[in-house]
Amino acid sequence: MQQISRLSKTTVFIPRQMSLDRKTIETPEQSFWRELEPIVLGNFMELLEKEVENYEAK
Repeated sequence: MQQISRLSKTTVFIPRQMSLDRKTIETPEQSFWRELEPIVLGNFMELLEKEVENYEAK
């Protein structure tokens, strides 16, 4: 186990298999957009489908 904090009153230990990988850490903004992407993409696809239906109806 690795010791995380020596400054705090309580010592926190984390198992090695749970260590953080700095390459995969994301900012709150990145997390927000990653979670929002399927919603935005789905709405865009619905909009395109409606446009195609309207175009075919004419």
